[in-house]
Amino acid sequence: MKVISSCIVGVLLFMAGCSSDPPVVSHGSEVLSVDPAFAEQVSIALVDVHREMAHWIDNEDNTKSDPSYKAGSRRWKTGTGDNEKITCERSYMEFRTDKDILVRIETVFIPDQTLLVSLDCDDEEETFRLHNMVMEKIRAKCVGES
Repeated sequence: MKVISSCIVGVLLFMAGCSSDPPVVSHGSEVLSVDPAFAEQVSIALVDVHREMAHWIDNEDNTKSDPSYKAGSRRWKTGTGDNEKITCERSYMEFRTDKDILVRIETVFIPDQTLLVSLDCDDEEETFRLHNMVMEKIRAKCVGES
């Protein structure tokens, strides 16, 4: 009976698209950890968050821009050529929201270890909005929801 129950639970989890370890875990409203296998999906999710939260300016040529947007990254490597390996990568993006609140998102990626996402915001309510949106976008990208 125990084996049958385990099989049924496994099938249900498979059908629901779940795994035993969630791809993203919240550690309060300002820090998330993500399975490093989803680094690319996290990057895409953060671009989506910026796209939705930013204070977009209408330009004369009917395009939109975000003059507050800043981003950068730094990568540490070991070895050379075919033996080159990334040991750590740190990046950030900064922008003002549609509520004119400064947001800074930093990621620290250590291959085969973890990917940390740090959320910093000038407003507590906006921090929760940011946190929820980042969690939603990352989960959608990692699990395949839309």
